[in-house]
Amino acid sequence: MVKTESSIKNIYICGFSLSGKSQIGKALAKKLKREFIDTDLEIAVYKKNPWKMISIIGENKFRERERKLIDKLIKRKKLIVALGGGILPNKKILDSGICIFLNRKFSSILCELSKSSYNRPLLESKDPQERKNIAQKLFKKRLKYYKKSHVEIKFSDIKKEHIVKLIKEKLDEIQNLKK
Repeated sequence: MVKTESSIKNIYICGFSLSGKSQIGKALAKKLKREFIDTDLEIAVYKKNPWKMISIIGENKFRERERKLIDKLIKRKKLIVALGGGILPNKKILDSGICIFLNRKFSSILCELSKSSYNRPLLESKDPQERKNIAQKLFKKRLKYYKKSHVEIKFSDIKKEHIVKLIKEKLDEIQNLKK
């Protein structure tokens, strides 16, 4: 059965770090009048950012918290969920809604990463070239999973309104397929 926008349980936004998942997810939620949840912020207890949480509790425990949160969210309806960069589209996610891969041009991500004030434990290195190499390996490793998403949006610069419009058009196309 093809899912229409009104019948879609949840819409999941996935992509690599700094691809705009939170910004675009919030804007899409506002446009579609849905609740927005950012998994990184839900997991980051005690007002710590998710990258700080990973450095405190370790990646494995952080990923376990992500899995438990996803198990709760897939039971809810009509959410827009910004998935953390390490949450990869899996059967549970793909079966419980529409997953949208924000495929931001990697050179744009690297540019943002070099300006980012967040300490990202998975990309820890003081050497900019080494950070770039680590990010490229991580992106390449995750890309095949991101590509399992129902919809892929390719872009360089985050222009929220334009990207939200593209996502809305894709959701409308899915709805028209059902008719």
